[in-house]
Amino acid sequence: MKKSLPYILLGVLVFFVVLIQVYAPKAINWKETFEKRDKNPYGDFILHDFLKDLFPDKTIEVKDRTLYETLNYYDYSSTSETVEESNETTDNSSEEKTDPLVDENNDAAQLSIDSTVLALDTTKETTTQEEPEDELQNSKIIHDVSNQYDSILFDLKNYVILNSTFSPGETDAKAILDFVEKGNCAFISAEEIKGTLADTLNLKFGNEFYERNFSGEDLEKGPKKDSIYLTLLNKNLKTYNKKYWYRDGTVSGYFSSFDTTNTIVLGKNSKDQASFIRVQFGAGIFLISSTPIAFTNYNMMFADNSEYISASLSYLPVRDTYWDEYYKNYRVVDSNSLRFVESQPPLYWAYYLAIVAGIVYIVFEAKRRQRIIPIVEPPKNTTVEFVSTIGRLYFQNGNHKDIANKKVHYFLEYIRTNFYLTTNVFDQEFIDKLAERSGIDKTKVAQLFTLIQFVQKAHSVTPRDLMELNKRMEEFKSKT
Repeated sequence: MKKSLPYILLGVLVFFVVLIQVYAPKAINWKETFEKRDKNPYGDFILHDFLKDLFPDKTIEVKDRTLYETLNYYDYSSTSETVEESNETTDNSSEEKTDPLVDENNDAAQLSIDSTVLALDTTKETTTQEEPEDELQNSKIIHDVSNQYDSILFDLKNYVILNSTFSPGETDAKAILDFVEKGNCAFISAEEIKGTLADTLNLKFGNEFYERNFSGEDLEKGPKKDSIYLTLLNKNLKTYNKKYWYRDGTVSGYFSSFDTTNTIVLGKNSKDQASFIRVQFGAGIFLISSTPIAFTNYNMMFADNSEYISASLSYLPVRDTYWDEYYKNYRVVDSNSLRFVESQPPLYWAYYLAIVAGIVYIVFEAKRRQRIIPIVEPPKNTTVEFVSTIGRLYFQNGNHKDIANKKVHYFLEYIRTNFYLTTNVFDQEFIDKLAERSGIDKTKVAQLFTLIQFVQKAHSVTPRDLMELNKRMEEFKSKT
């Protein structure tokens, strides 16, 4: 009992440690992963699932490779020519004021468009006088909707990228620029874009630092009065001028500088700073948001902020969409085979407790404690004695016919197993095949089976016949 007491105490200790870890309250993970499988506050599980409703009957394809690897195999040749032709047609017909979306004679007008969030007012007179900025915004919205027709006709795509920062290399930046230039659309939400892409689009970002980690109690409270809000500026959206509140520091990014010649501000924050813009690039568009936290699980469920997400993403045409999983803060590149174990707290503790227990056992049980094991003689091989005894019994009995039959039986089994021949009939064909496969002269094979047939048909066998039969069988086996 005294010897086993340390092990009992160790087992009880391990049990309670595991029990505490299993039932201990789980700390909220505030890491900004923006990953589609992450259900924590700053993951994008809900948003990724929501895209199926936003783009019905379209494919949402996850891409876990670089932009160059993903888009290098995409053939733009057919789409680019068609888009360029359509642009020329649009330029040539710019004098006409009729909207193709409300023209009854236009075949494209027969296509249905999901207007759940856009809610465009097509009943207004096209000649209504508006402010220049509103006219520009409305014309861009109409272009967005017409892109939905393009997606059906030209098989164009959307690309959705969300992360804290977006810093593609030069090759990847050129890939996404070429992708958009050919008529596709890219939705990028990041507090900062760096490198060639930002330089090409003439974008600069600003950010005001705040502490983003909240307690579990904060999740149940409403927004503070001093929280920041976001709003969308397009009057044709049902969400126009509506304030969507967020906790301080979560949506602190904004655009400090951008090219006004090809950029439209779609949304601002409570400090009147641009937070959501549309950049025309070639035949396609970039939709860029500086507030990626606004699109995470937490804000998807927070108050009615899901409307802001729906309205922002509704600028994308209804097309097949690529979802990026490569440009993430915590992209998994570790090849450690214990990565899954370390990601699960119960398995993590069980693994390292097992290691500690093994070390303790080695330290305290390395010393030999049991008495010397006596040498045990191995069992003797009595096979030869057994065979000799059986042989003497047969010899004393004098039944040579029985011994001969058994010898023949085992020999024929040897023929079937090694030469794959049936041994029912010993005709000339059988003799020829056996001689060919065994390499023994046909005459000797024929003599052997003649003796076997004699033994099988004889009523009794003499010792001489039995010895001759055994001699020929052994000679046959030795030569094969």
